[in-house]
Amino acid sequence: MRHSEQPALPSSRPTRASRFALALVAQWEVLHQHLAEYDRAIGRLFRHHADSSIFARVPGAGCRWAPRLWAAWGDERARSTGAAGVQALAGTAPVGVPSGP
Repeated sequence: MRHSEQPALPSSRPTRASRFALALVAQWEVLHQHLAEYDRAIGRLFRHHADSSIFARVPGAGCRWAPRLWAAWGDERARSTGAAGVQALAGTAPVGVPSGP
């Protein structure tokens, strides 16, 4: 290339890959909007539930985890008869039987 020649600039036409990327971004934006509305609805339901204060006081739960704990736990308190039942439901109970062969 001679010094007087300018390097070729990329075409301003969108490529197939850039169109695909733009389509993905547009879909992600719609999905993000729906998920945000879903989060707001869960928050509203959680705040109006009688047990929300229990889950909101769990250390480290915060505004994101407290509603998830509430949803996972449910409101059937008879499922857990004490601390051992709570641990079993949460998946943190000690296993008395060895696993594996």
